[in-house]
Amino acid sequence: MSDNGVEEVGAATGDSDDSAAETDTNAMLIEEGDIAADYLERLLDIIDYDGDIDLDVENDRAVVAIIGNDLQSLVGNRGYSMDEFEAWLADALVAVLLRRADRDPQVPPR
Repeated sequence: MSDNGVEEVGAATGDSDDSAAETDTNAMLIEEGDIAADYLERLLDIIDYDGDIDLDVENDRAVVAIIGNDLQSLVGNRGYSMDEFEAWLADALVAVLLRRADRDPQVPPR
């Protein structure tokens, strides 16, 4: 109760709403990272490359990294192969998320 006799209720409600929204966003980003990691793992298997996948969320983005030796063969000359990997992965991720959204109307569009 405040000094003027008025009880203050729900002062921290905005904080909990922000926290819940941040948790939802992080969960979606982690799911996106998992999808991307699955695609990358399959690709590494196909090209018989021995590497590990590292997932993280940084600056409101899912970050997927390939950890291993001799990454130059994946990066390619002047990074062209890496650019193609990124474009391919982005297209695959969008396709998967659109299919999920079509099946589940509760999935919010991004």
